[in-house]
Amino acid sequence: MKFINLIFAGYFLIGQEPNVDIGNQPNEITSFFLYGILFLSIILNIILILLIKKSKRTKPSKNTTENHQEFYKSNYQILTKNNQLLKEKIIALEREIEIHNKKKESNDAQSSKVSITNENQFYEDDVINTYEFKNIKPKSVYLPSPFEEKRFSAEDVSDEIKTSSLYEIILDSSNITGQLTLIKGADFTKALNSPDHYLEKACVFENAFNSNAKGINVIHPGKVKLEDQDWVITEKIKIEYL
Repeated sequence: MKFINLIFAGYFLIGQEPNVDIGNQPNEITSFFLYGILFLSIILNIILILLIKKSKRTKPSKNTTENHQEFYKSNYQILTKNNQLLKEKIIALEREIEIHNKKKESNDAQSSKVSITNENQFYEDDVINTYEFKNIKPKSVYLPSPFEEKRFSAEDVSDEIKTSSLYEIILDSSNITGQLTLIKGADFTKALNSPDHYLEKACVFENAFNSNAKGINVIHPGKVKLEDQDWVITEKIKIEYL
């Protein structure tokens, strides 16, 4: 800035009329002085032009600065708005994820509860069925000795063991057929004293009768079938004397 002021001072000096008395000076000195002033004027003009160009390059105009400020301000506002929108979307997304996770946990808990309930129900049903299965026993009926060869009278059938009972029929699902055997723990005294009456009509013997025998062992049960109100022996019991 001081240098520019110096230039304008030079212009002021050049614009002043020289205090020279031409008539009193030689022509060569006058010409030299005029050429010097002209040369100085040219130099000052060149320097001024260069300074003006440099000033234009380095210093933006007021309008340009204002435009830049407006541009930056506008972009800042847009960035701020977009940033706020982005934050709101992130918050909304986090809420959706949280709701989704809660629903998933609830569904998992419900599924687990249903699964446990089903397993418990299955276990209870299985226990009940097993219990019922274990408590369902084949029905048995009891009889005294046959009234004739391979034949029991249906009138002698009893659902309970009596003192006269010696044989047991274990019925199958049809209730008209079953296995024939001797009652376990029954009193075989009469049968051992009269095997022809109590045993031979329904049994075959593995060994010969011995009057000293103390008991009877069933080797293989026989089979019976209900016919005309009588239980007919289709296969005799195989026994041995002890």
